Amino acid sequence: MWRRVANLVALTALLGCSAAVPDRPVPPAPEPQPTSIPEPIPAALPAAESPLPSFREPPFGPDILVVGDSQISFGAGAGHLALFGNLARACGANPQERRFLDNLDAQSVAAIGVRSSSLNHWSARDADTKGVICDKDARFGVNAGTYGVTGPARSYVQIGDGRPYEFCRPNQSPFEAMFREGYYRPKLVVLAFLGNSVDRWADHATATADLRASIAQIPEESACVVMSTAAAFDAEVNAKRQLAQRNLARAVATTGGRCSFAEALTPDLVASVTGNPDHFRTNEAGEVLDRFHPNTKGFERFFQSATPVICAAVFDQLGPL
Repeated sequence: MWRRVANLVALTALLGCSAAVPDRPVPPAPEPQPTSIPEPIPAALPAAESPLPSFREPPFGPDILVVGDSQISFGAGAGHLALFGNLARACGANPQERRFLDNLDAQSVAAIGVRSSSLNHWSARDADTKGVICDKDARFGVNAGTYGVTGPARSYVQIGDGRPYEFCRPNQSPFEAMFREGYYRPKLVVLAFLGNSVDRWADHATATADLRASIAQIPEESACVVMSTAAAFDAEVNAKRQLAQRNLARAVATTGGRCSFAEALTPDLVASVTGNPDHFRTNEAGEVLDRFHPNTKGFERFFQSATPVICAAVFDQLGPL
């Protein structure tokens, strides 16, 4: 059921993306194998504004965990911390919804994004497929951007290196290693994927298989939200993403309520972003440098558009059956 959601002006104040995160040009990053990562810049949400602290031990891991692709490392992670760290305010929660959030009792939130990844890479046990998550990046030495794991600002890390990132173990998938007993046991898991999956998820059966393999490895006690990600610059790319999103939504519908879907690539977002260089990194001549990842203005626009559907999916999971 659709529920009342926040005033988007309040969410913009929460995110503070345009003022807090300067845009930095980066080389183009064509899908599905981006060739660059952005320069380190501060998170959009100052640490003092978030009521939820970062990574804790023991036990390891946050109460709310967002797992996704390079959209997180290119800047969406800051928006996820702002939204999921302030759900009652961002969603304009009514008294009943506030009780749902009180029952969730989330004390920490984090986002982890691995470049060029999709759901099938996280649920695979074979070395070749999970290598997207686990193999050290030959060019940069890091393959992921994280927020809220070791602090609120973005960190670039190599999955598999360091105690917070022990997701690469023999005979286990990254999800199985992440969600093993005594390690990451989040109360709410958010799976945020789309761009690297457009070819696989052009087929509904493949999208369904990828999703089912992943949610089978999520702790049974964890609430689950599946969401799509941001729009690209080019219309033909967005058309592929919209088809993949439809098939992903159909896949979620087969889970019997185990997960709820947030159709974050909304028609309004696509219409306002497609072909609009204001929402992407450009050079001094105004030429778009990265056609797949929004700039900070673009991510702010994304969360303004996506917050209602994300909130609806969260409360669908937290509310009574």
